[in-house]
Amino acid sequence: MAESRSSAPMWTVAGLVEAPARQVADVLFAIRPGRVSEDNALLLWVTYQPLWNNVALALDGGPEEYTLRLGDDPRGYTRMTLDRPRGMITLQGNWWYRGQHTIESHERGAAVVYRVYNMASGLGRFTVPLMQRGFGKGMAKGRQRLLDALGERLHCNTAPLP
Repeated sequence: MAESRSSAPMWTVAGLVEAPARQVADVLFAIRPGRVSEDNALLLWVTYQPLWNNVALALDGGPEEYTLRLGDDPRGYTRMTLDRPRGMITLQGNWWYRGQHTIESHERGAAVVYRVYNMASGLGRFTVPLMQRGFGKGMAKGRQRLLDALGERLHCNTAPLP
């Protein structure tokens, strides 16, 4: 997968999970081909599924590279790459989007960080911030849904990080 065109993300949100990073990674990397659900690709289930008005999401491929499909569309919409050694799940799709979810060690457990990069080129690069004005607010909502799900699954406290 190509590196981001800009070294700085357009948006970043982070959350604290008061559990060891390895346990958080085990939950988030529980991904296999098939329909996205609470038991398969929890990250996609809680953060992406609501964005597509509950159209069924499914994954093809694996174990390191997947294609995320919306509903019955066989073309695939987004590529997902798992980098377990680096604790990173990357999604890239549409004409501009690259999202990186990382699990990082934190003094109180694990930080789950979501960074979004603008991959558009040419004039399109400058239209993304205008077209995606509410994106950052949506990311904060998705972060909270993910923190809630991880806290419930791992029986631990969670909190947004600045």
